[in-house]
Parts: sequence; structure tokens; C-alpha cells
Amino acid sequence: PDSSIRKDLSYVYNYEFSRFYYNEGKYAASLPYAEQALESRPQSSEASQLFVNSLLNKTQYASTAERASLLLTYQQKFPVLNENNYFISSIGLSYLQQM
Repeated sequence: PDSSIRKDLSYVYNYEFSRFYYNEGKYAASLPYAEQALESRPQSSEASQLFVNSLLNKTQYASTAERASLLLTYQQKFPVLNENNYFISSIGLSYLQQM
């Protein structure tokens, strides 16, 4: 029971801090918290969306190759992101931009 409470608290803590920083426009600060929230609850669509939005906003000025590399890295780390249409379309767009 203690470990599930800790996991729930960890999720809420990380999700809320990520959301706070995201709403402030501090995407780089938001991303590590979103990643931790997603690790705590990989099936959470809210955590998944917040993670994807933080990642894409953080990397909006990165090179296409750098962004594609990050997307592929996180795709391997979090296979559940394959269910996120925004994430998948961003990977496709990155491939098209590299052509």
C-alpha cells in the first residue's frame, strides 16, 4: 500500500509542477516533471499529452535532425506515445522536413 501511495503522490507532484511550468511558458522546466509523471503513469493520457506538448514546445527552435532524434529516443523510451496522434504526426513531419 505504501508504494502505491508514493507512486500516486509522485505522479500528482510531477504532473502539477509540469503543468505549472508549461502554463508559464517554461517548457524546458516543464519537460523533466512531465517525463517523471509519464514514468509514474504511462497510460495516463493527460501525462502523455503534457509530455508531448512540453517536448514539442521546448524543441520548436531546435534543428529538424535534433528534434527527430529526440522524438525517436522518447518513442523508444515510452512506447505508449505511439498512441498519441500529435506525437506520431510530429515524427512524420520531422522525416518530411529532412527530405
